[in-house]
Amino acid sequence: MPGGPVHGRTGAPRTPSAHQHTRGLIGRAELGLMRPGAILLNTARGGIVDEHALADALRDPAHPLAAAAVDTFEHEHAAFASPLLGFPNALLTPHVAGMTRTAMATAALR
Repeated sequence: MPGGPVHGRTGAPRTPSAHQHTRGLIGRAELGLMRPGAILLNTARGGIVDEHALADALRDPAHPLAAAAVDTFEHEHAAFASPLLGFPNALLTPHVAGMTRTAMATAALR
């Protein structure tokens, strides 16, 4: 019965969230495979990129990764404390990068 009990229980079935499957998808090993001078851009979902591994890669001058731009973070709240904060080669935006006047006007017209 839709919306009713599931195997004698009420509520939604217990399935792992998409976030559980994507957390840490890009970690130290994947960052190490990037081409020299590469720039990582994450506007997808917080937690996909291991922020600590990314910070270590950006801190290491021998690492192939040159820079990163991140619009989503593992923890997004008022007490923002990403390990990427303060890196000169990291552009951090508050998950509103697509909210420019031009982007909003174009979206409204479409």
